[in-house]
Amino acid sequence: MPEDPKDRSPRDSDRIDVSRNEDCRYWGEKLGVSAERIREAVKTVGARAKDVERHLKGDAEVSRSA
Repeated sequence: MPEDPKDRSPRDSDRIDVSRNEDCRYWGEKLGVSAERIREAVKTVGARAKDVERHLKGDAEVSRSA
């Protein structure tokens, strides 16, 4: 069955598929960063959404304390 074009949620709520623009946009909006930043984070820590979120929050903590 083809994907619903109106559905913007990720296929897998635990992993970020950077080959899908919809996933990158969804997670970017959810985490308050750009889709490109999501792609960079996935390259750094892998595709697990929790790892990406932790990584991005760690970046935010460092930049706020600097």
